Amino acid sequence: MAEAEEEGISDYRVVNRHFQPNTQASTSPSPNMPPKAYETPADLAQAAKDYGGDTRREQLSYITQTGSAGQKACLREEGLSTSNITPAFLDAAKDILKNK
Repeated sequence: MAEAEEEGISDYRVVNRHFQPNTQASTSPSPNMPPKAYETPADLAQAAKDYGGDTRREQLSYITQTGSAGQKACLREEGLSTSNITPAFLDAAKDILKNK
């Protein structure tokens, strides 16, 4: 692998002694994910409006999915803290969304 890095092929990984494009590394955020963590329930409610879809149901679903273990793992992988995303935090975001 050192040889590959010396040759400027750092976007490749070795699989069974063959080079393949490294499709696991991604520097661009998902189009359905906001670029930052949620610091307040209002931030999450706004992200749900921006990224969750057109209907209230889709937006509430976005908030619920944010609290899922898989989504939290994705956020942590991106270096974001998820310690504040609790059931009470999610409920507060849903209340904000419902009242707007």
